[in-house]
Amino acid sequence: MKLFAIQMMPSAWSGGNIVLIDRLTAPGVPCGMAVATLSLSLYGFCMAYALLALLMLLTLWFGARLRRCLPDS
Repeated sequence: MKLFAIQMMPSAWSGGNIVLIDRLTAPGVPCGMAVATLSLSLYGFCMAYALLALLMLLTLWFGARLRRCLPDS
């Protein structure tokens, strides 16, 4: 749902976050739980980017090591 809200609202992050909290509190979820859900969502998003960056750095590093081991053609 949050991805849909981010795509529908050009203000992206802040608008999507407000909609997410609003939609979670509408059926009776406590505000603190809604904010904790948002925090966990943002944490997961940032950790996914960090993991991908680490994976790309490792790929570049192994690629450079492999090129040094291969004979020149």
